This record gives sequence, C-alpha cells and structure tokens, in this order.
Amino acid sequence: MQNTAISNEYRSLPIGVLLESATNPRKRFDEKNLEELAASMRAPV
Repeated sequence: MQNTAISNEYRSLPIGVLLESATNPRKRFDEKNLEELAASMRAPV
C-alpha cells in the first residue's frame, strides 16, 4: 500500500503534464451540452 499525503497546496502546471485517468467513466460528450456549459462559464454574473 502506498502512503499518500493529503495537502491543501495548489500548484500551477502546464496542461501538457496532465493525464486522463484510466478510471474516468466519461468517454463521450454531447457537443451541444458541452457548448451550453462553456457558454454558461463565459456569461457574466
């Protein structure tokens, strides 16, 4: 068993070093829903 420390530290990383998790169940994305989500993030609050 590997010892894993829990940290509240935040780091800035280049996006290229991030890897998709092999256990991520999301494999397909609906383009319309994805665009709606992106639009909602761009909308002013």
